[in-house]
Amino acid sequence: YKVELLVDGDFPSYTFDESVPSVTVDIATLKKVFDVNSSAIANEMLMPCLTGFNVGDNVVTTDGVKMCLNSTSVLPNERALISQDLAELLNGLSGDKVKVQKDGVKLLFTTPNVIVFGPELDGIEDFPDISSVLEIPYDDHVEVKKQALLDTLDRLSLFVDPVDNNGVRLTFK
Repeated sequence: YKVELLVDGDFPSYTFDESVPSVTVDIATLKKVFDVNSSAIANEMLMPCLTGFNVGDNVVTTDGVKMCLNSTSVLPNERALISQDLAELLNGLSGDKVKVQKDGVKLLFTTPNVIVFGPELDGIEDFPDISSVLEIPYDDHVEVKKQALLDTLDRLSLFVDPVDNNGVRLTFK
């Protein structure tokens, strides 16, 4: 095998103002946010901004049909659009806490053993504000056991059509 070795000048470097304010986030919480919100992330590049995780005081993902609004705070008083590739890197973090910093469009995640640096995904200004969905009054509510609902949806998955985005309509009486 021939392996190309990097000379000192060839190795990529980054610049980051580490004096910007930081926030400490629980790594398990960060991983859970990416796991939960990935269910509503776009896989197609029709609107590239929808392929990322819109993080801040809450975490929002949508593919244009499905929406996931997660009240977990990752970057208080800030907004950032984290790409799926960067989220995958962050899912590999170990330990308890990670220090998160944002310098312009650059993000730095620091643990005692690992530093992850990456750019913010372009298009955060194009990401739709879907928080108004939470303001819509709903007259009817129903409480169901989560596992029973998941089991039912699992059985129904045999009959859903991928053309309809695997949608299921639930009617309660």
